[in-house]
Formats: sequence, structure tokens, C-alpha cells
Amino acid sequence: MKHFKFYTTVYCLFFLFISTSAFGQTIEVVTEEWPPYNYTVDGEITGSSTKIITKALKAANINYTIRSYPWARAYKLAQEKPNVLIYTIVRTEHREPLFKWVAEIQPPVPTYLYKRSDRKEVTATDLEEALKFSVVVTRSAYSEQYLRKLGFSHNTNLIVTSYPFRGLQMLMSGRADLLAESSENLKSILADADINPKDVSPAVFLKDFKFYAAFSKGTDDKLVARLRTALVQTLARERASSPTIN
Repeated sequence: MKHFKFYTTVYCLFFLFISTSAFGQTIEVVTEEWPPYNYTVDGEITGSSTKIITKALKAANINYTIRSYPWARAYKLAQEKPNVLIYTIVRTEHREPLFKWVAEIQPPVPTYLYKRSDRKEVTATDLEEALKFSVVVTRSAYSEQYLRKLGFSHNTNLIVTSYPFRGLQMLMSGRADLLAESSENLKSILADADINPKDVSPAVFLKDFKFYAAFSKGTDDKLVARLRTALVQTLARERASSPTIN
């Protein structure tokens, strides 16, 4: 009987060790300054996506640190290191094999090429015409990858910047003819820049993109599944308490 208790204790300790090895570590959560989804206020990262992600991580009892980087750096970290969670990230064909996708965390939002309303000479109304004008995008963003696939080139008609705010500045100063941005994000950066929304107009529709959270490829599948379950449950509770959330 003593031997049975001994081996039972060893067996339980072994699986406790396995569980701690798989999930007891602290994961690294990375994002960017992209309101209203993720942005920093008084040194704290907030936003609608951040609130969902942090609630799900706590519900899943997953330890984490969270930091905001320029998007290109966050995107690179999530491809090179294990146990890195990145959000809010658009799921595209190009990115599909690069990450372990957790769950969709925001409803689809349309992305446009926007122009300054008073620039009548920017006459693009479709993607073929847009190729004749300069477009500013955020480095490594889904919009950059999508436009490159459509024939836009850094050497001719594509301007790449590190931050969405800088892209808006380039549009308003005339250094770029068009700005690639989601409709929701544009509202936020216009408000932050104290620019009248009427001063910017959608010129060309790009696509409705879906926003996700994703883990780096080196992350344990059980950890991915654990957070996926917590995210689905968190989103269900959020939608139940806020009927306006799609």
C-alpha cells in the first residue's frame, strides 16, 4: 500500500510538471498602436481587441507580458520566437502558413484607399486607376502585402511607413496621394490628429478583412487550443452583454 501511494504521488507530480512545462511559462503578447483595437494610454495598452485578449488570457490562466511595437517588429517577433501571441492581425492567404491561428476577435471591417477630399486631381475610383498614384501603407501590414500582390511597388507607387499616424500625415501634406487604411482605424487616427473626417474621402474599396489573434509556429498546440476555447467563450459573453457587438 505504501508503494502504491508512493507511485501515485510520483505519477501526479510528473503530470503536474508536464502541465507546468507546457502552460506555466509566461507567453509574450505583442501588438501595435492601431486604435480603436490596440493602443497605449498613460503607459497602459488598451483598446477593444486588448480587452478581449486580456480577459481570455486570464480566463485560460495563462501568464503573459504585453508590449506594443511598430507593426513590422511585432510581426517579425511572432514569426521568429516560440510562445508569442500577436493581435490584431488580419488573416490572409500569404500569412496562413506563418502562424497558428487562434480565433477571430473582431468583425470584418472594410479597408479603402483614402484621398484628401480637396485633391480633385486624384481621380482613382478602382485599383487599376490607383496604380497611377502613390499609396502610403504601414510596413508589413496586410494592406502592404495585398497591394504588392496587385502590382504596387515600393520603387514606383508604394510608400511604406512604420506607423498609421505617419501615413495620415503624409496623405494630408500631399506627400502621398492615397492612404490604405481600415475604416474603423481611420476614424480613430483622424480624431487623434484633430482632423475633420470630411477632409478625407474613400476613393477605392480594397476588401473586407477579418481580424484575428495568432500564435507563433513554435507554440504548443495545447496552449493554442486552450486560448482558443477561452477566446470563444469570452467573445460569447461580450456579445451577450453588448448586443451591438457583431
